[in-house]
Amino acid sequence: MDKDEVTEQELLDEVMEWLITPGLRQLKKKRHRPPFDENEVAIMIRNLAALGWIKVKPSESISAKVEDELYV
Repeated sequence: MDKDEVTEQELLDEVMEWLITPGLRQLKKKRHRPPFDENEVAIMIRNLAALGWIKVKPSESISAKVEDELYV
């Protein structure tokens, strides 16, 4: 695997961690309410990859999350 290319799951994990970890930005900004849904973030990652805006390797776990949302 190319070191510059992460998997969708790795990106999802990092984004979700960034969204919930308190930091200096929260001194000025409220936390997002309601909190972001992990499945919605996974779908957005997949959409951005499909548009060519980000380069990530597909993950089976993301595929399952996207499929779950499609069949609801």
